[in-house]
Amino acid sequence: MLVLGLVFTIFFVSIAVSPWLTDIVDRDYGTYTKPVMGRQTQDFEFTPDDPLYIVHGSLDVQAMNSTIKCNFFVGNMGVFEKINDTQNINAVQNASLPHAYKYNVNKFIYDGTDFKPGKSYIVRVYNFNSDDDINVHIKIHREVDGSLLWGLLVLCVCYVAIGGVGFGLMQALRVSKARPTAPPAQARPAPQREAATMFADMEQEVQTMFPARPAGPQPQRPPGRPYGQMRPAPPRPGVAGARPGAPAREIAVERPVPQGVQKTIACPRCRTKFSYTKIEGRVTEIQCPKCGKKGRVGARTAPPTPAPAEELIPGPAPTVAARLPPARPVAPPRPTRPPAAAKPAVSPLDDVLGTTAPATPRPAGAKTKTIACPKCKQRFTVVEKPRPFDIKCPNCGKTGTLR
Repeated sequence: MLVLGLVFTIFFVSIAVSPWLTDIVDRDYGTYTKPVMGRQTQDFEFTPDDPLYIVHGSLDVQAMNSTIKCNFFVGNMGVFEKINDTQNINAVQNASLPHAYKYNVNKFIYDGTDFKPGKSYIVRVYNFNSDDDINVHIKIHREVDGSLLWGLLVLCVCYVAIGGVGFGLMQALRVSKARPTAPPAQARPAPQREAATMFADMEQEVQTMFPARPAGPQPQRPPGRPYGQMRPAPPRPGVAGARPGAPAREIAVERPVPQGVQKTIACPRCRTKFSYTKIEGRVTEIQCPKCGKKGRVGARTAPPTPAPAEELIPGPAPTVAARLPPARPVAPPRPTRPPAAAKPAVSPLDDVLGTTAPATPRPAGAKTKTIACPKCKQRFTVVEKPRPFDIKCPNCGKTGTLR
């Protein structure tokens, strides 16, 4: 839009300064030559002004033969057509435009003061003074009204000025949007420590996390002790074998490992399997190495077998005095009983911790079926019975019905 306004401004300035456009219009559209016979009258029609009155026209008529004089009249087209008597000069003069006529001249110029926009006019040429034919050169000179031209020029200049101001404002707004915002105030950086101080602090932290072991031979793990077995508790102060001044957590006391049977057990909490040493006739404390669940595994004494009851012979009914309880009777000493047959060592936590129960002997010739427990994924064997019948996993205790 700004470039278009500049183009129009340059165009109107060129028209106002130089009449180049007027010369082109006059040469191509406003000049022509017409013949007029001797002792005759000839009319020529023309339209000087456009309907919008942007271009104003004037008339220049000239006989080509300079020695021959003619009469020239300019009037409205409709009025001149009604005058049939061309010999009546006075009627023609009265129908002409004011001061738009000349007698006995070879050149006539009319400035077009009374021309109306968009109206057609007639120039009438009388060649009564000669019998010879003449050629009449008619030139309609059109020019743009000065006030309109300068008004359009001022309008284009204002348009260019407004366009330039708008373009400048748009550029300023674009620059302000593209300009990065000021970075936020950064916090003051922490003072940097020197390399020696930093490494000393790091060394102290490492020593705190991983204390150095004392010089000398280190206690070794006794052979045969499984990795899942608990470490022995550190000895108390004053116990033989402890070195004076040494931390209690660094003292390892070698204890004799009792001989027993290695068994595997599953933790009831996290289902982790680990090994422990089971000693017949003793209770062993165990602990899951993963979740820390503690338990006790060992033998338990079987309940005493009751002695055969002696047959009592009913006596006479007791009296009232006999019904009264004695003051403090002295309990007779218990008779010693023979020891009951020892039962196989079974711990109360074997079922809780998931120890495999001894297989139940199956009758000869019975069919068996191997099943995988849906809970612990362990396989076990069951004896076929008429279905449906209930089964129980010997590993985790999961119960179900086999259909």
